[in-house]
Amino acid sequence: MLLRTPYNKAAWGLDLARFFARHGYLSVTQDCRGRFASEGTFFRSSTIPRTGNDTIVWLAGHPLCNGKVGMHGPSYMAWVQFHAATQHPPGLVTMVPFHGPTNAYHYSLRCGGALHLGLLQWILSVAVTSQEAARDPAAGQAVSEMLGSRSFLEWAARIPWQRGQTPLARIPQYEDAAMQLYFEKPDYTAFWRQPGLAMDEHFASFSDMPVLWVTSWFDWYPRTISDGYQAMVKMGERTSSC
Repeated sequence: MLLRTPYNKAAWGLDLARFFARHGYLSVTQDCRGRFASEGTFFRSSTIPRTGNDTIVWLAGHPLCNGKVGMHGPSYMAWVQFHAATQHPPGLVTMVPFHGPTNAYHYSLRCGGALHLGLLQWILSVAVTSQEAARDPAAGQAVSEMLGSRSFLEWAARIPWQRGQTPLARIPQYEDAAMQLYFEKPDYTAFWRQPGLAMDEHFASFSDMPVLWVTSWFDWYPRTISDGYQAMVKMGERTSSC
């Protein structure tokens, strides 16, 4: 059972990992690429699906594994499940995504066409916990000061932000992600339709496997889960809902 997280594997999801381990599963938690103990670049949308695929292939071939890998997790941890599945990795036999988006543009960053300010605030929060901020605490502190309720509202009033014009410029990798995702590509173009962002356009690539879709009325993503479930039912996939 695999959980991939951007929130620090040493601190997040340990109870879930132990739950599966106690029930006899090989239980693995991995920092997403570019986060905490993992090398590379975080949120490079063109490569995100491949990193999940590579992890699954490696696990399926591990001496302790029977060749079958399942994924689980909420929110971003659900998103990376959909990413990996678009690559049809051998060994992926089930997923349990709960309240995570199947399409970044339509269900996450621009629901109904409107910019989701909560997720703009989210990218600031992950920048504060980035490897770059760890190497340059002053840069992390500058971005952290944008996160306060009053401060963030003041910054939100200045959108669209421009490159080099906010404290986020001190953490370039995250500024680049923010500019592309929130400000520079407002239309639903080929950029948004790639497997790392429009997973629902690549459902046909998923393995024929059982998927347990989980959400609730007050989650951030109830519609994406119900729409994804219905889309796969129409395709004849084996799905369950919760």
